[in-house]
Amino acid sequence: KAGGAHNTMNQFADGEAPPDDPGWRAALDAAATIPEPRLPFAAADLLGRGMAPGPAIGQALKRLRSAWVAAGFPEEPGTLAALLDSEANGR
Repeated sequence: KAGGAHNTMNQFADGEAPPDDPGWRAALDAAATIPEPRLPFAAADLLGRGMAPGPAIGQALKRLRSAWVAAGFPEEPGTLAALLDSEANGR
């Protein structure tokens, strides 16, 4: 699970190790195991909330991505629904 990799990186980064310390390689290797977050939204989600097809959907998805990142990559269904609703309603 990613938590172990995060712990390794945090423990090492909080120290005062020199740049050539082999622990940095271990931290980098641990970081490589963390999966890239995937945007949990698609055009269909916005269309299902009443947005019209077209270029506005792509623009809305870009805003949603920014809002999702700013919110700390939430996974909770209620939080995701609130982000979608906010965008679909033009807030």
